[in-house]
Amino acid sequence: MFFFFNEYEQEILKAYELPIIKQLAESGEFYYQKAMDKFDEFTEFEIANIDVPALIEMTKKPNFSFERWLNSYNDKSAEYKLLLLIGQVVSYFDINAAMKNRLNEYADKRVLAKAMVRQNKWVKWLLDFKLGADVDTFPGNIRNAILFIQNPEENLSILSENYRRNVNEKLFSGEASNLVQGMKSIGIAPKNPLNAGVLFTWILYSDAIKKLWFPAVAVNPNVSINQENKFRNWLSNQPSVRSESFSNAAIYSYSKALREDIGQLEGMELHLPSRNIFDCFNLEEFQNLLDFIVNHKDYAELNINTRNRAISAALNKYEEFLVAMETDSDVSLPLGSVGNLQFTIEQSADGDAKKQSNAAFLRWFEPLLIALKELGGSATPQAARERIASNLNLSAEIVNETRGKTKHRKFDNEIAWSRNYLAYEGYIDKKVRGVWVLTEKGKNATMTLELASSIFMKWVDILKERRENKLGGVETGTENDDEQIVLDNIENVEEYSRETFFEEVFFGESEYDDIVAQLRRKKNIILQGAPGVGKSYISKRLAYSMLEAKDENRIEMIGHASNL
Repeated sequence: MFFFFNEYEQEILKAYELPIIKQLAESGEFYYQKAMDKFDEFTEFEIANIDVPALIEMTKKPNFSFERWLNSYNDKSAEYKLLLLIGQVVSYFDINAAMKNRLNEYADKRVLAKAMVRQNKWVKWLLDFKLGADVDTFPGNIRNAILFIQNPEENLSILSENYRRNVNEKLFSGEASNLVQGMKSIGIAPKNPLNAGVLFTWILYSDAIKKLWFPAVAVNPNVSINQENKFRNWLSNQPSVRSESFSNAAIYSYSKALREDIGQLEGMELHLPSRNIFDCFNLEEFQNLLDFIVNHKDYAELNINTRNRAISAALNKYEEFLVAMETDSDVSLPLGSVGNLQFTIEQSADGDAKKQSNAAFLRWFEPLLIALKELGGSATPQAARERIASNLNLSAEIVNETRGKTKHRKFDNEIAWSRNYLAYEGYIDKKVRGVWVLTEKGKNATMTLELASSIFMKWVDILKERRENKLGGVETGTENDDEQIVLDNIENVEEYSRETFFEEVFFGESEYDDIVAQLRRKKNIILQGAPGVGKSYISKRLAYSMLEAKDENRIEMIGHASNL
């Protein structure tokens, strides 16, 4: 018997009663059965006629794109079949896996963990596994993913070594050499024994239990300089999108953004008194701080006005850095999750498990559908907004609130952003220009905030994957939950965002940012290329993305296309 049970047994049993956890405990189906089946298929795959070392060398090439590499082989070849199996396995291991939405066969796209392991590293180590390498020599999170899927009854789906150690030290007083056996001792057992590791992980990640063991590091302002130096050294060894490593100028820009630029946001001192991101060294605290930053009313403008959007790029890299510091390797953060939505499992007053995104515009999904239904199933954007304002008795102050130097109305932007995601999901017909039209699905829909959150998180992943595929698999950072699209003449033109540009044009994100920055500064740019290669096509869509509206009346072609 462990000391842990005397102190925390009731908290564990209470977490066990959470609806989402209880449902898993009572299920007869292994939660990751498809993952296990695919891993078994991968394990048994014959590689005698494949030059596996040559494949491993391919994973080291710059600008690695798994999908492009996979499709370079004939789909009947042994190499294609092996790589496809690896892609399928990773699609169940990692929420950031390449081609996950296509290869993961679960309707809810469930995965073992949220990880920052690059696809090429997953492929490399799984190929090593096929060659008979000792799994115990693998990086911690990759090793633990393999060990879990091989024996889920005796392994937790907590992949981070640091987190496993914290659970043992804080809850078991360091006495539990096997965390699964320690958890079993309390008397909690799932109907299907294979779900033991998943069930125990979900309990440990429930809100009440997680706070007992999750690492909390006190901020010491005297060590921020040392933290910055560690970050700069770490960044100098990371691969850059454009070259082998980050330049000194880029490292300086990232450091300055974290040390000074972000601190300009109003209210930052309430969340981090020093306004210096390097005074935040705990991953959980940083992620809470990140929520404040990216949802700040002035964040988008501050980011745009920073050279090469160094703020958003720096925040992405700093999160990777903190993850690396916590695990001493590529990191996995296990998800208390069902489906595609990451959340903290907690119990509300009525006993229901809560899981929602905090994106501000989600609140308009339901009012927009109701407004369009009341207006006969279709309406101009202006009419829809007016009906929403009337239905909810919104004050003029809320409706007319503006943001940034452009003074566009926040209400208009958030309604338009909501319409985009409802259109992605098939509730609104996006093909009709200037009018928002409900589809049959939209007319019969009942919207909740939880469903809105699920739709949003689903499409963030899909759109991110589409963009990464167009960029050749280069990792370019995460989606910002509340990134605003500013729309001019919203009643009469189709919205057109930076995201839309990447959907229509095969173009690198960093190159796009450089071109836009030069256009804003120099007011002109020259595109060179033979006739028919798409200069006019790119130019028009570049203009649309800067206008954030597909408005032919605001652009003009001068001279011949070949001179653009």
